Amino acid sequence: RAWAPRVARCVPPQWNWTLVVIRFAFLPLFMLGQRSPEMSFLWGSDEGRFVLITLVGLTNGLCASLAMMSGPLRVEDARREVAGMAMSCVMVCGIFAGTLCALLTQIGIP
Repeated sequence: RAWAPRVARCVPPQWNWTLVVIRFAFLPLFMLGQRSPEMSFLWGSDEGRFVLITLVGLTNGLCASLAMMSGPLRVEDARREVAGMAMSCVMVCGIFAGTLCALLTQIGIP
């Protein structure tokens, strides 16, 4: 939340989706860390995993804050409060769906 106002001045709201899509690059890194941790320091050690999860947390907070700041501005004034509540609900549902999808990465791991 601390960086979002500064970054919001540099990143136009229509480019927020690009940041979200780029975050999908973390998925293969975490899956490689589960399936073959000896391949790299980044996902094969506790320090590397700490760096990865820190980057995921920072980018998640940044993208969510940017979306929550710019989303209600895209609707008319009378509907902004409803838009903010709808965005909060969708964000919680997305976190839940992501948690359920994470179970799929466990298939085939003894």
